[in-house]
Amino acid sequence: MHFTQSLPIEPFQTPALGLIDRAVEGDVRGRIRYGGTIWFARPHIPGLGLTFAIGDAVTIIARQGNTLLIAPTSDQLIAA
Repeated sequence: MHFTQSLPIEPFQTPALGLIDRAVEGDVRGRIRYGGTIWFARPHIPGLGLTFAIGDAVTIIARQGNTLLIAPTSDQLIAA
């Protein structure tokens, strides 16, 4: 599923942590657990081919409509 870029992106003042509930593969939305609820999620920068597996911790950077925009945690970047 491709996402719509027309909604405004609302950056988080402070990045937050979430857990992947349904895999995020490339530009295909998955789901994330954050704040006691489940949200749609996709990579903050599309087109990089990032993949996040179920149970991965991720950094939440912003929100676009009902979708949280995510990035790897600093630990994932160091391990790459």
